[in-house]
Amino acid sequence: MINHLKLLLSEIGHKGNFIKSDEIINSLNTKGFYYIPDFIIDEELKLIKDVVVDLYSNDDLVKIESNGFDKRIYGADERANFAVPKLNDKSNPLYSKFSFTSNPFHFLLLGWITSGKGNLGSGGGWHRDSPFAHQFKTILYLTDVTEDNGPFQFVEGSNNWRNNLSVAKALGKSLSDYRFTNDDIELLVKKGVIKEPQTFTSKAGGLIIADTRGLHRGKPIKVGERLAVTRYHFHKDVRSKFYK
Repeated sequence: MINHLKLLLSEIGHKGNFIKSDEIINSLNTKGFYYIPDFIIDEELKLIKDVVVDLYSNDDLVKIESNGFDKRIYGADERANFAVPKLNDKSNPLYSKFSFTSNPFHFLLLGWITSGKGNLGSGGGWHRDSPFAHQFKTILYLTDVTEDNGPFQFVEGSNNWRNNLSVAKALGKSLSDYRFTNDDIELLVKKGVIKEPQTFTSKAGGLIIADTRGLHRGKPIKVGERLAVTRYHFHKDVRSKFYK
């Protein structure tokens, strides 16, 4: 009962429910995502990528995950004075429409994933960033991403509170559970509880905007690498939990 109440209160406190005229917010509410191809291109994109690659030469900034194949720099904006102004200018106004939070906390994550045996993909498999609260995240690809390069995957509509209830019921899980196996996802698709996951392949410079309360993952990478910048937004300061 407490978990059901948490979910209900989160829905009442979600500002995006009251925004009807914004294309991106409407897409986030109904699908859970919005995609912008060629958000950053050419020399600007190359400059950003060069700076990111250079930051990885500082071992003190890098945290290793996914059995050694996911190299992350949490809080690159605060810890390394790294910024993508165009991303900030896009994300901040959108988050103001998405959330009632007047002074949100945020940070930039740099993620460099490489292929290899034992790679789990970005995020370590299927999950929700929160089982209750809506989450807002923007992902900028710095490399071309195909089906084999660890693309972001998202289950359309799974950020909807009713879908949270349906998923928990179908799997016999608690609403507080936020990690799921491949078998869980396949079973949910088979039962018609969720749609087939959407896979976001893109040329470098594509931007994904997502409500990551929905079911998502970085697909395990088969070949090459994937380099991306992700901007996280939070209603309270949880940055220290992520930093190395």
